[in-house]
Amino acid sequence: MTDMSRTSVRNVGVGLLSGVLIALVPAAPASASTRVEYTPTYTHGKTGSGPICGGKISGVVVTHPMAPGRATVYLTAKLKAEPTLTLTWACDVPTTVHWVNTRTGRRGATSVTFTLTSLPQTKECTPIVNGVRCGTTAELRLNTGTGQIRSWITTRLRHIPGHARFQVF
Repeated sequence: MTDMSRTSVRNVGVGLLSGVLIALVPAAPASASTRVEYTPTYTHGKTGSGPICGGKISGVVVTHPMAPGRATVYLTAKLKAEPTLTLTWACDVPTTVHWVNTRTGRRGATSVTFTLTSLPQTKECTPIVNGVRCGTTAELRLNTGTGQIRSWITTRLRHIPGHARFQVF
């Protein structure tokens, strides 16, 4: 075998080996998930015959490339109530996460009611539409479609809404 043919065989071998190694290396994962915090939502008022109550609702939204067109919002309510003369009372805070996809104009909202009560409560999780509620926390799933999302949190009591902007894959 001549030097020229040895070089050609070596080049072909190196090329094949490189191709095999590239095929064996797993593809790099898509960009990681995103996590955006809402500005706090402050709320105060009275629902029905319950006490005057209110507090702060915090929210975090998470998106991931493995869940295209969807976002998950995690809410936490830190509520307080004025003492009442009755032994049993409840403070209900109906809370809604609104969103609009600025690329498509599509919009929607998902709601949950947080409750603070004088009765002892178990912290069992309860399924709700598009999510889970567990005491004074909730997980809401938003089907927004891909694009830039503008979102805000409101309550049925007097409130200062929280806001967030995030990208959905």
